[in-house]
Amino acid sequence: MLQWISNVFGRWSYNRLVNRSLEVENPHVYQFGGRWGAHISWEDAWETGRVYGHHYRLPRFGDVVEIPAQDGGTIIARFIDVRLMSSPKDMFLGTLHFVE
Repeated sequence: MLQWISNVFGRWSYNRLVNRSLEVENPHVYQFGGRWGAHISWEDAWETGRVYGHHYRLPRFGDVVEIPAQDGGTIIARFIDVRLMSSPKDMFLGTLHFVE
């Protein structure tokens, strides 16, 4: 649907529309990696955007993850899907969308 809208209104790119829909008020910013009890790691290859983690503050849709890049920079991604696990209660599975 968003791709169709993008084609109709050529002035917006698909990614801009997706990124705007992910904007939430006061998103929490997480650091990729971390330590025991507060970490985010890749579930599969990074291209899939699927992550898992344990954190005392569970992520929500639109929250931000800062991922260190190999060149020393930072890659920004947002949660587009978060599934909370029942055991342990601080575990989650999520999907990230990489922001331009």
